[in-house]
Amino acid sequence: MNPLSWLYPVGSSLHRTLYQWGVFDTHQLPCPVFCVGNITSGGTGKTPTVHKLVKDLVNMGKHPAILTRGYGRRKGPEVLVLLNGNHRWEETGDEAQLLSSLLPQIPVVISDDRTLAGQTAIDKWGANVLVMDDGFQHWPLRRDLDIVCVDPFEPFGGGLGHLGSFARERSSALRRAGLILVTKANLVGPEHLAQLQNRLASLAKPIPILPGAYRAVVKSSAEGMPPPDLKGQKVLALSGIGSPESFEFLLAGLGALVTPARFRDHHLYTQGEIENIVKKARKENLVVITTMKDAMRVPAPHHFSTLHIELDLGEGEALWRSTLLSVRRP
Repeated sequence: MNPLSWLYPVGSSLHRTLYQWGVFDTHQLPCPVFCVGNITSGGTGKTPTVHKLVKDLVNMGKHPAILTRGYGRRKGPEVLVLLNGNHRWEETGDEAQLLSSLLPQIPVVISDDRTLAGQTAIDKWGANVLVMDDGFQHWPLRRDLDIVCVDPFEPFGGGLGHLGSFARERSSALRRAGLILVTKANLVGPEHLAQLQNRLASLAKPIPILPGAYRAVVKSSAEGMPPPDLKGQKVLALSGIGSPESFEFLLAGLGALVTPARFRDHHLYTQGEIENIVKKARKENLVVITTMKDAMRVPAPHHFSTLHIELDLGEGEALWRSTLLSVRRP
């Protein structure tokens, strides 16, 4: 068992209690704040959820901005605004860079102080709604809706995933959510999914629970070139993410014969490591495919085809939309 599996939830609970008792201040900004988070470490599908949420808010006529702490970025200004690729990933962190590449017209405001980041987005960029990435355990800034992403493979942490995910909070924390989203729902069997939904309902009733499917498409490494046909193709699946299994399952679902090449989450690839990947691929006649997040960290001049993922809520789309529209400020 991961040693953090008990320590992290205890610390998180204490931290929350100090805010609830008023030991530390909380702040409310003058526009709605949506939060996408989780109760476990690792890849629960926050990035595809943020991507969908922001696109849908734009389609509703809103002017959103994304707030993130920029995990893994090198030290820089207290507040950094990423827009249209105006900063390198080393300055912003790979997740912020990925969100900006998916949503190039949306300001991604990076700071440990999410309240300051939000006020900056309002004052300088005219944002009238804020989307906080990975903020379910962030207490200084009040939210209007918490969307909690649950990985069906390791819903509560401490399971058998890559390097073992751990719980950030106890499962009872799901009661604070406004919406629970089971991501990657199409990658597990219907019986497993039904059992998980029943368990979540027992923990967090009457909070709505939505299953979301991953829709994947491979994009070519070279602009203007068609993506590789993966049916029967031997693929080297390069990943340094929290949940490499789902990435590999998606490739297999596209017909690929997958050989994993796994690194730790947010791994900083060296030239030597990538050159070894290229040599292995050539020797074994493999096509290298990586995740969009990993592609940010692959050093030049190497470029690999990438797997792009979008979240599809299917019949749950109406409930999702009505939940978003219900978030209003007087």
